Amino acid sequence: MTIETFFKKDKSQDLNNKVENSENSILQKLNSFGLNYEYKKDKDGKLIYQFNNVKEADGGAFWLDSKDMKILFQTFHFDEGKFKNPTDKSEITSDELFKYISEKFPDANEIVYSCCHPDDAKIALENTPNNKLLIIGSGSSEYKTIHNSNKNFIKVLPA
Repeated sequence: MTIETFFKKDKSQDLNNKVENSENSILQKLNSFGLNYEYKKDKDGKLIYQFNNVKEADGGAFWLDSKDMKILFQTFHFDEGKFKNPTDKSEITSDELFKYISEKFPDANEIVYSCCHPDDAKIALENTPNNKLLIIGSGSSEYKTIHNSNKNFIKVLPA
């Protein structure tokens, strides 16, 4: 094994460990909410989330089935380092996004977000008072959300 191969392998393992730790942290938080959800991994090892027994809220948001808490699920656009307003897709700051959701759904105990490039979005939200905000997904992948109104679930998976 050459030194170059050793270092490349080591960096790859560090990245895999970082992603796995991030995903485990997300799952632990979702479990602590008492949510009615399932997850599995796709062929590339990325998590696919399915939230069952959801109730539609306003503006493409959903109330998640939870034991004792009011948990809101919201998708939003995050691309090229910019957030998009969920209603009109105009650019907004992270503070404006959090204010919009907090004012629109003031009784939400926690907010679960899904977006593209979740690791970059987490960095962009670091300075926002988001103690009730959880962004699911990891890495720089694009994610899509599918709502099945017949079976009453939403599924979040890598695009």
